[in-house]
Amino acid sequence: MEAVFKLNASEIDVTMIDSIKKLFAGKEVIIQVSSVSDDTAYLLSSKANKAHLVKSMASEPEKTFTEQEFDKHVKELISGNEKEID
Repeated sequence: MEAVFKLNASEIDVTMIDSIKKLFAGKEVIIQVSSVSDDTAYLLSSKANKAHLVKSMASEPEKTFTEQEFDKHVKELISGNEKEID
């Protein structure tokens, strides 16, 4: 059995520990604690990475829709009648 708990450190209390003990009663457990990393912050942490990402994003093709065109495209996707977008 496996369980993953994602929560703020302030939410860890005796009740939670007791719940884990009941859930895994009589079993050996491994408790691993790690902080959630922000991938974007990490990737932008060096000048070289940031320059590469900005260049990569700038080279992506751009498509602009009017509200009506967007709604029409969404309806086509939902109905399964996908059409090529210019």
